[in-house]
Amino acid sequence: MQDIILSSISKEELVEQVAKKVSDLLVSSINPPEELLIKPKDAAELLQVSAPTLNSWTTKGLLKAYTIGRRKFYKKSEIINSLTQNQ
Repeated sequence: MQDIILSSISKEELVEQVAKKVSDLLVSSINPPEELLIKPKDAAELLQVSAPTLNSWTTKGLLKAYTIGRRKFYKKSEIINSLTQNQ
């Protein structure tokens, strides 16, 4: 259990601290850590398959790749979900 510590701060400091916390929460809800985009090499390692197998699964629609420019990426959360769905 955390202790509560009371201290006197100005109204402006309180508003600033609350605004920062709200901003941090909004950023984390928009791009949570599990929504990291990973490279195909890292996705293949996570799935313990070869790069051609990963490409085949993507072509067949078993995994979704996201293209940014000319590069492909995978959402780490979707890779993890695909691992748990097939068990």
